[in-house]
Formats: sequence, C-alpha cells, structure tokens
Amino acid sequence: MSDRGWLFLGSLVMIVFSMAAAGWLAATSQALTLDGLFLIHVCLIVAVAFGLYLWFMVNRAREELEKEAGAKK
Repeated sequence: MSDRGWLFLGSLVMIVFSMAAAGWLAATSQALTLDGLFLIHVCLIVAVAFGLYLWFMVNRAREELEKEAGAKK
C-alpha cells in the first residue's frame, strides 16, 4: 500500500476514535465537568484537523487524476 493509503487509513482511525471519545464523554455525562468540556473540545478539534487533512488529500488526488486524464487525451 502506498504512503497515501496508510495516511488515509490512519486519519480515518483518528477521526473515528476522536468522535467515539467525544460520544463517550457525552453519554457518560463527563462532558458537563470542566475537564470534560476541555477534553471534548480537544477530541472535536483533532477530528476536524484530520478531517481537513483528508479533504485536502482527496482533492489533491482528484486534481492529479484529472491532469493525467487530460494528458492522455
């Protein structure tokens, strides 16, 4: 598997675990404490950061595919 594939899978894992941790904090009412609020914000920020990375990676791959398709024509 290429480096991009591993980075894609790793980013998906980080997003899923971050969202799961945020959900767990909300489900167990730990998000209502001050520490829980900070932790849930960190989890959501990590998920957003990796989501943006995935979004840019997918767009870059699409652009490269379009360039290759344009060069073949």
